[in-house]
Amino acid sequence: MAILSCYGISGDKGLKETLGKIMSIPETIQARVQQDGKVLTTCPGCGKIQPVESDKIANGGSSSSATCSCGETFAVFFERRKAYRREVSLRGTYQRTSPGGKFGEMSVENLSMTGIGFVTLDANNLEEGDKVTLRCVLADGKHAGFEPVAVVVCCHDRYVGCRFKELSRDEEEWLVEYLMVIP
Repeated sequence: MAILSCYGISGDKGLKETLGKIMSIPETIQARVQQDGKVLTTCPGCGKIQPVESDKIANGGSSSSATCSCGETFAVFFERRKAYRREVSLRGTYQRTSPGGKFGEMSVENLSMTGIGFVTLDANNLEEGDKVTLRCVLADGKHAGFEPVAVVVCCHDRYVGCRFKELSRDEEEWLVEYLMVIP
């Protein structure tokens, strides 16, 4: 009970109320908004696939709640990316090419046909708009020459999100092949 008091929970009543609130927080489901504006979600309770009402996403909202015919209520986060982003775990390097030269190691966390998200192993001085050359081996081991040129679109502490600027034809094919085999 002493541990919980640091969170503002004291006595049995505070514990029961807090646990009740925690238990009633609905699960959040990520749903991709398709180009035609339609969204399908999968109910976490029964597994039924269902559409989300268009008025909930028409106003540009990033999330909403949905209720399935089975009675399950859950939160829906609307993913509006043009390309599906897959979680990965790859090692590589980055080099800032504009303005000149910062080189470092990175751990790639996510990857799509249009971009990449990575964490630098050391502090970096990358900023939005910087052009970087990335080097990594896709985990299938076949594509050691994956070296896309990208532009930094967000940078938070050591996390860097980039949009691919230049992909060779081979790199595009490798990326499609690789993204299709990730479980």
